[in-house]
Amino acid sequence: MFCTVFPNLRIHHFHGYGSPQSLLSAGRLCPRPSGDSSLDLLSEMQTAARSIDADDVSGAGKAGSRSHLTGTKFRDYTFRTYRHERTFGAFTGDCDSWSEECMVDPTRVYTIEATSVQTGQKTRLQYTDCKISGHGSFGVVVAARLIDGDTGRVALKRTKQDRRFKVGYWLYRSSYADSNRELQIMKITRHPNIIRLLYWYYEPSGKPEEVYLNLVLDYEPETIFRTYRIWTKQQLRFPEFLIKVHMFQLCRAVSYLHSMGICHRDLKPHNILVDPRTCKTTLIDFGSAKVLREGEANVSYTCSRYYRAAELIFGATMYTHQLGSTSYPDTIDMWSIGCIFAELLQGSVFFPGSSGVDQLVEIIKVLGTPSPDQIKAMVPNYHDRGLPHIKPTPFSKLLPRASPEAIDLLQNLIVFDPSQRLSAAELLAHAFFDEIKHPGPSGTGPVLPGGERMPPMFNFSHHELSIRPDLVNRIIPSYARREIYIQHGIDLSKSWQPIDLRTVRVDDIID
Repeated sequence: MFCTVFPNLRIHHFHGYGSPQSLLSAGRLCPRPSGDSSLDLLSEMQTAARSIDADDVSGAGKAGSRSHLTGTKFRDYTFRTYRHERTFGAFTGDCDSWSEECMVDPTRVYTIEATSVQTGQKTRLQYTDCKISGHGSFGVVVAARLIDGDTGRVALKRTKQDRRFKVGYWLYRSSYADSNRELQIMKITRHPNIIRLLYWYYEPSGKPEEVYLNLVLDYEPETIFRTYRIWTKQQLRFPEFLIKVHMFQLCRAVSYLHSMGICHRDLKPHNILVDPRTCKTTLIDFGSAKVLREGEANVSYTCSRYYRAAELIFGATMYTHQLGSTSYPDTIDMWSIGCIFAELLQGSVFFPGSSGVDQLVEIIKVLGTPSPDQIKAMVPNYHDRGLPHIKPTPFSKLLPRASPEAIDLLQNLIVFDPSQRLSAAELLAHAFFDEIKHPGPSGTGPVLPGGERMPPMFNFSHHELSIRPDLVNRIIPSYARREIYIQHGIDLSKSWQPIDLRTVRVDDIID
């Protein structure tokens, strides 16, 4: 752990959760070596603003551009390029050997003993036809085929655990071998738009005090990132109808998580899987997910940079949202959803910051300078030192081909004040999604561009219906209500009894 020094600004490099002190300070401003109080992240922007030519500030620019505040004079002049590398331990040795072996001999048959999520019993599994599907700081993902059973193609996610985390060699040797936050969350989530955990198992890494956690998951072939990039590479706009289909399913999954008190904390296009034929959408990767509790501090250095909420860049550690007597962990996830939505509309990353500091510059180029009230809403203990005034750029100018409903949705997600962002349940009721709720010629809903029927969109559980009962009639179209009546015996045209969501909130996940 060390700090990279900018002129008058120091920001942590983040090299793992090494100590309680680093948990609290990771990603936040460091005090200067002299012992002065922490500098505000934006105070250096005063110097930047003075260096911007008047033409750059006042120029209207063409539609879809942000030329009124170009990056060259605002970003490059003021801030040095700063790359933040997340390192949760180097994945070397056995993990790399395993992935290399899969590439060299994909037909090898592996035999393992894993715990079934459905039964809780140990079971013998065999898999083959291995192919590397993804890798990163978390570890490696391999696509494989189970030889027995009807599951077929699966994804195996392997991550290394060590004693810096909640799970390590000591827990591996104890009766608490499942005491991993990602594993615990995946074992209790049951939703059609959340990846299904089938089996899990630990195995030694060959190194002292280290162990590998392996998750056997359902397999989906594509990500929404690669899907929309197919269109943009051909100079085509990703159809807004498909954006509605995918985003509705994503919001369903996130609304379900938030109702349980779970914040995903890493929503991005790479973590959204899609079936190219049916457009079924699945949320994955719960490695950063956490149960958030009111009044409990969390790390501010979380979420992938392009999708990181503004308050996290300011150093916020409290990011729950109070609604009545219930606390919801939704605000930073909703910002991420807004960034994903804008990216699909634009065809490229909406806030492409090259560093944590630069990310904030990109945000302010669109939203303008936050007001003192907005800053206080993000970080109550932040002291305004007089920020340079930058005018916002309307979303309608940046996305001139987006529908008015899409612009309205963005304006209610990408906002500085976390309390002003729509919840996932409120998004499901937004007018932007009205098109996919139309009965269509068949009376059973619209069809996809290729003629296929849409994936199940409105098969809401009693749990989901109970999240916002007041919005159900705006979320569930009339043609889909019979299916809900058949499944749950709930007649939405009459009074029905929601479940008490306090019974589904999670309180016993490890921290």
